[in-house]
Amino acid sequence: SGLPEGLSSNVGASYWYSDIDNKTYNTTGDRKAWALFGNLAYNDLALAVTVGQNDVDNKDPSNSKTSLMGSFDDNYFVANKGTFYTADVSYSFKNVGKFDSISTYAMYSSYDKDEAGFKTSSRNLVGMAAYYKDITFVAEYIMGKNDFLIGGPSNSYAEGTNDGTEKLLNLQLYYNF
Repeated sequence: SGLPEGLSSNVGASYWYSDIDNKTYNTTGDRKAWALFGNLAYNDLALAVTVGQNDVDNKDPSNSKTSLMGSFDDNYFVANKGTFYTADVSYSFKNVGKFDSISTYAMYSSYDKDEAGFKTSSRNLVGMAAYYKDITFVAEYIMGKNDFLIGGPSNSYAEGTNDGTEKLLNLQLYYNF
């Protein structure tokens, strides 16, 4: 007869299929990806979990294990095959002093590559967001291994070369209009 008061949940799945045009070799490959995800919340406490796989056939005879991705000046290589995992936990405090709310959160994510010798990419994050009218302040401490977006080399999401942990303090201020 339903969930207890204050408890909510959902589960879902997604599947992606697309062609990939390889203009260098005038061939067409494909990408298949799937994910399973679930959320569980009790009042202001929430947990989200995702697991999935990525499978790219880029039809590149010289580099069939990785693909170049990105945009503008941020181009990086990604392993074509692997499994990804993410777990998020958050808690939201309502009406704290002059703030409308303050949310605290932690996240762990990894990309475990299928290719032998490729190192796992991982990211751990702890953070908080404070909301005041149309202004949001975000503070996050991010730690990662083989993570291009926080200081790793361009092949971090592919072969991975960095055994050390990169760290980043992320401070942001948003104005919503």
